[in-house]
Amino acid sequence: MTKPYPCIVKSFHFEGIKYQDVFNCLKNLRNELEKNGFSGEIAIEDISEYYQNIKNPIFREMIHYVFRNTKVRPCLLSKTKFHPTSKEEIQKILTEHHDSELAGHPGVTRTYQRIKERYY
Repeated sequence: MTKPYPCIVKSFHFEGIKYQDVFNCLKNLRNELEKNGFSGEIAIEDISEYYQNIKNPIFREMIHYVFRNTKVRPCLLSKTKFHPTSKEEIQKILTEHHDSELAGHPGVTRTYQRIKERYY
């Protein structure tokens, strides 16, 4: 069973993100995983593909630094699109991007754009 650990690094969609915020988010994730006794591989989405001011080599180094000497093995995921095939998958995607607390009710247009970025 996959358990998501969302890391929120900005309050509004139009704000840029800073390396310090990303670093603090990664440290909080590490602390939460260690507190729960997690060991194994985790997937971290490559945010450098979405934010021009976050450079991939620096982001990779941050991940490596934060998770060194832990039992957590981070794996950086590149941007991939998923093709939902069932009505249940489509409904789950719509719910996650519109109704969840993390979505923040972004409106129809912004919700559509976010879904279009990640799914066929």
